Amino acid sequence: MERGSRVAPYLQGLDFPATRDRMIGYAIGRNAPEDVVEILQKLPDRQFNSLNNVWDTLEQDMG
Repeated sequence: MERGSRVAPYLQGLDFPATRDRMIGYAIGRNAPEDVVEILQKLPDRQFNSLNNVWDTLEQDMG
């Protein structure tokens, strides 16, 4: 869950569902550091239904 905790502050306020690219753009707009952007770039290119869905994917696919 460490990666999820790292990206969460930069996705707060984002309306879900959201695509990976939309999350990346949103995080960049909130001045996310490069490591956060890199984490998001490693997500599958699909739509996510919630921040919890992002966390689950980070934990399962990138654990």
